[in-house]
Amino acid sequence: MSNPEIPNDGDLSPDAQLEDNKQRYFIKTIVAVFAYAGTGHFLGMMMFFEILGEEDFSIQYPRVALTSLILATPIISIVTGFMTALRFKNDDRTAVLTSMVGAGIGFIFVYFIGPIIEVIFLESPGVVQQWGLPLFGFIVPSIVVAGLTTNLIEQSKL
Repeated sequence: MSNPEIPNDGDLSPDAQLEDNKQRYFIKTIVAVFAYAGTGHFLGMMMFFEILGEEDFSIQYPRVALTSLILATPIISIVTGFMTALRFKNDDRTAVLTSMVGAGIGFIFVYFIGPIIEVIFLESPGVVQQWGLPLFGFIVPSIVVAGLTTNLIEQSKL
């Protein structure tokens, strides 16, 4: 007979499932992976354009770098979804939720890395901020890919 005061795992709300320190710590880890990948990509693109030595690229560089980074976020989501599934053994719902929340926060962090690095390192800051990318249209695929990857790996465990 089950205790009515202790809900089973399926009855917990998403907010209650993320109360555990393990989930919070791993969400921070996912955000860090997104931040490292975003910073590395953006700085690598900046070095690439500096090596080219073309003055015409200085205005286009932030747009190209941020666009390619935003388009690469589903790949980062695959990696973090796989990591989350391996970390949370036998806890499908919490693993998927942790993966999706981490990917969402990580995407938002990456979305703002570009303009920050642009302001710090480039001579004409503000190009990315003026251009702007629709946040919602790009964040949803990253979140969905992270959740689906985690779910797929969780379901394939025997």
